[in-house]
Amino acid sequence: MKKLFTLLLLTLTAFTFKSSAQTNNCSADFSFTLSGLSATFTPVITSTTPNNHNFWRFGDGTTSSSISPVHLYSSTGTYTVTHIYYRTETNYTNAVCIDSVQKKVEFHTTATPVCNLVANFTWYAETVQLNKIHFGNLSSHFESGDIIKWTFGDGTDSHDVSPTHVYASAGTYTVCIRVQKNSTAGTTSCVKELCKQVVVLNECRLEAAFTFEADATNKNKIYFKNTSTPATAVVNVSWSFGDGATSTSPNPDHTYTHTGTYNVCLRISGSTTCYREICKTIEIKEPEINCLDISKFTFTRSTVNCLEFKFIPIVQNSNWQYVWSFGDGTGSTDITPSHVYPRSGNYTVFLTVYRSSTCVSTSYKVAETGNCFSCSNIWVKYEYVRTSSISNTVYFHALSNYPVLTQTWVITKLTVSSTPITLTQNNPVYTFSEPGNYRVCIRAVTYGGCVKEYCEVIHITVANTACTLTSYPNPATNQVTLGIQLTGPEMIHVYIFNSLNILVKQKDQQGSTGNNNVTTNIEGLTPGWYTIKVIYGNHVCYSKFQKI
Repeated sequence: MKKLFTLLLLTLTAFTFKSSAQTNNCSADFSFTLSGLSATFTPVITSTTPNNHNFWRFGDGTTSSSISPVHLYSSTGTYTVTHIYYRTETNYTNAVCIDSVQKKVEFHTTATPVCNLVANFTWYAETVQLNKIHFGNLSSHFESGDIIKWTFGDGTDSHDVSPTHVYASAGTYTVCIRVQKNSTAGTTSCVKELCKQVVVLNECRLEAAFTFEADATNKNKIYFKNTSTPATAVVNVSWSFGDGATSTSPNPDHTYTHTGTYNVCLRISGSTTCYREICKTIEIKEPEINCLDISKFTFTRSTVNCLEFKFIPIVQNSNWQYVWSFGDGTGSTDITPSHVYPRSGNYTVFLTVYRSSTCVSTSYKVAETGNCFSCSNIWVKYEYVRTSSISNTVYFHALSNYPVLTQTWVITKLTVSSTPITLTQNNPVYTFSEPGNYRVCIRAVTYGGCVKEYCEVIHITVANTACTLTSYPNPATNQVTLGIQLTGPEMIHVYIFNSLNILVKQKDQQGSTGNNNVTTNIEGLTPGWYTIKVIYGNHVCYSKFQKI
């Protein structure tokens, strides 16, 4: 079949075809309709039986074998379209008839569309920052996808639909809007433009001002009133009161805790480039206080520990002398002391204030702890730490849900003839002399007089032979020091590991003959237990400390 079709084409190419009616109703005539640059071709014979064949040449180098093709041309012009029709026998081997016809197809230049664009815009300046101009596009028949360009008259432009522009200086500027239809044909014939004069005033129109007055009863409390212009919501307000305190309230009040002279400043701003500031001096004088009132005080009880109180004088002056008596045989000369009572009860607290030789005042109040806790709700236990390097040396640490006053530790080896060892110290470090099982008990006395006891059995293996060093202070806060004795100059290497055996600190120090103090800064370490490993020469030594 393919060979037959190729042979027919070669034969038809050699002749000039004319439309003719052959026998057996064999006609290649056709009609067509146009829409834009698209043409639809319809042959007179539209049979879809397999032995009816159509072949089209569209005159622009393209072809088709469809019955009624639709073809889109790339440009206007006149094209010669050739239609070849032939019919074969049922077995598709021999052509029964063949015919061809040619027709001219013309595409004329389309009419220029009507341009109904109308360019227009509006503008306004901000109230505070007058050099900041908002533009609004009011163009008619302007649609999404159309092209827009603004020129602001100062050498800058924008393609935003409704832009905002900040001018560097005041003046009169010619602002133009240019709009263009974004047609599918790519024409630029529909373009409209409009220009207006825009007057830009001085960029910032703010005036900072404020007034202030003291409270009628508390002269240290000052009320401030913002009288700036314009004082609108678009203006940001920032106050500094001269004592380190600040505020962003429009009309704040501030209480000074000490006498003195303070420089109060108000800053108002509409933007980073539009702001004004004004400062005034305020003098806070010593209030006139009756001598009998200078010893009056208040107190608060801790929400964590019901036995802890904080005492606060109503009038505080660092030049006066304060003497407190807490009612339990103890006292303080701090201005605002805190005190923890040993047990529940009612305590009469006295405060005596010495202002001068002619002015001494005493006041008192009763501090009631109440039954704020029960010994049955208090627990005490301990944790212990030992390392593989010094397994017979154990570090004990007491734990409780309430403050512990005293600790007593009893260590007993679980044998018939063992004699208990008693340690009266907090969080002891103990080196066991021989392996075995030991019962270690802690007896703790907490605030409120509660006595709690807790025991565990600890198994001690054979002590390691690695040398040990003593670090001090222990517990430590800022630094820890080791004393190392050398028989000759050599390098000392110090490694500090946390409880997870992770290296957290390292130091190298050149040692000399005799005693060497090696100090390591531990301020950056978190609280907990740490192991120190020291290497010098053929020696490997260990130590343990607690960071608090």
